[in-house]
Amino acid sequence: IGLDLINGKPRDNKQAGVFEPTMVKTKSLKFATEA
Repeated sequence: IGLDLINGKPRDNKQAGVFEPTMVKTKSLKFATEA
């Protein structure tokens, strides 16, 4: 879930095609657990 800043309403980022924040969080968690 994310915030649609144009409409000011919550939206499903996956349905909207927004994947970058999820990929960054996934990589951060992966690197943190490997250390």
